[in-house]
Amino acid sequence: MRTKNVLALTAFLALGTSLMAVPACPNGPTLVSAAVTCEIGNMIFSNFTTGGTPDSANLTVTYGITNLGQTNYVVNFNDSNDMSASFTVSYTETVDQATFPATGDGKWAVVAIGGGMQADGTNNNNQAVLTKGVTAGAGSTGSGSFTVVQAGSVQTNNGPLTGLQDKNATILDTFSYTSGGIQNISNSFTEADTSVPEPGALLLMGFGLSVVGLVSRRVVKGR
Repeated sequence: MRTKNVLALTAFLALGTSLMAVPACPNGPTLVSAAVTCEIGNMIFSNFTTGGTPDSANLTVTYGITNLGQTNYVVNFNDSNDMSASFTVSYTETVDQATFPATGDGKWAVVAIGGGMQADGTNNNNQAVLTKGVTAGAGSTGSGSFTVVQAGSVQTNNGPLTGLQDKNATILDTFSYTSGGIQNISNSFTEADTSVPEPGALLLMGFGLSVVGLVSRRVVKGR
């Protein structure tokens, strides 16, 4: 009887989990809304908040994913017209540790965050600044900010932020408009298994082991 009760409880919990599953992110652009929570791959985006008028009222978001050696997620913000007013947009990214490519060990995280702007190529008077701020959530390490400056046809990008281990974080994009036309702003997230050392760390580890081996051989010869 006890075994049957346990099985029934397990089935009930599994059903509850499936009912609470996060909906998939839409394929096309959708209006930015605080009510939006969606998942693409194993990345959940939620808690969208905008400020500034008038363009933020027409702000749409699109989601993308690429796998070029690492898993990269893209979140683009667009307006029905070129962005021609200052605004802010913030949202939360959370790594779903139970969904592929995560392995359920709780060690998958965003290790780099980048971003940029796409300027109207026909306008040489594009003047705008995008400031991207990242605030790490609970169990995460890696907060910071960087700027992207559009001056005419030249863009100066001080990103990305690297060396992160953000299992969840709040992103704040502050778009300061002066003139010209900006077509969209973007965010990119590089995800990795943080239990696997990055190539630079492996190189340092190998160098350290070689030094240990050299010292050991000298000690043995000294005897």
